[in-house]
Amino acid sequence: TDQLKVNSDQFDFDLKLIASRPPILHGNNGKQLMNTGTLTRDSITEILPDTGIHLTPLETWTSKSSGLIYPILWKLELPSKNINLTTKAIVNNSEFDARLTTCNIYWEGAVSVEGSQTGKGFVEMNKFKH
Repeated sequence: TDQLKVNSDQFDFDLKLIASRPPILHGNNGKQLMNTGTLTRDSITEILPDTGIHLTPLETWTSKSSGLIYPILWKLELPSKNINLTTKAIVNNSEFDARLTTCNIYWEGAVSVEGSQTGKGFVEMNKFKH
């Protein structure tokens, strides 16, 4: 699973989005089939329906070390909440190679947030292909 957490400067909300991308949840075209998330605003948390979350990668970065390709610029739309954001990696080279301990390679790092709200965030991604 992957996680995107956004803290807005303009509103008191946190968005946590967990996008499941194991192979069983991919369609024949390779697109992810399921998102789940929660939106917290004014100390009230609500579960977002899968159909209400639109997450689109806009730009990628390729690791010279592993050859893996990671999205580093995302468009996030929550139409029912009038939220339209882009998140961009602060440092593209945020790959963590943990093959010696957990047999995993993943990308995690801080992102800037712009759009209908501004702020900062954090993204963790794994299970990307060469």
